[in-house]
Amino acid sequence: MKDKKISLTQTINIMFPAMKYALENGLKQSARFFIYDLANPIFLDFVPKFFVSENIQSSSKYHEMLKLSEYWKKDVYGVFLNDSIKVHEEHMTPNAQLQKKLLEYSNPKDFEEFLRNNYAIAFITKEENQRLDKGGFKSKRFNLNDAFIAYEKMGISIKEFYFGQK
Repeated sequence: MKDKKISLTQTINIMFPAMKYALENGLKQSARFFIYDLANPIFLDFVPKFFVSENIQSSSKYHEMLKLSEYWKKDVYGVFLNDSIKVHEEHMTPNAQLQKKLLEYSNPKDFEEFLRNNYAIAFITKEENQRLDKGGFKSKRFNLNDAFIAYEKMGISIKEFYFGQK
């Protein structure tokens, strides 16, 4: 699918009622897979935000990650495969919260706006992820602003980055 692009707006307009119906009836996977796919470079009209912790930046492999032309999870993990730092990729606004928002909204436009403003992926270490979990922030980040606050409270410094940097 690397060469085909689709519209996020059209995709949400089509999928919103089905995902909402499925979530209301206990089928969480219907939205979960869609939320994971948002990170992939498949949309004409959407690119997620990416952040990286200082600990990942200190890895000798970090510059290799920056050189990737676009995000694909397997490529990022491939860069860090034999590195001493264990990378964890996470949704800064957790999947469970994105699903709750989908249920809250009555129309796809509002859900799309929330996604555009709050969907971000962070590359942190496994140890940093454990700190977030132990601090009670595993799923208690309701939006991107809450995520920034949680990271700061847990002493995790992050910065935004873009794939394809030299």
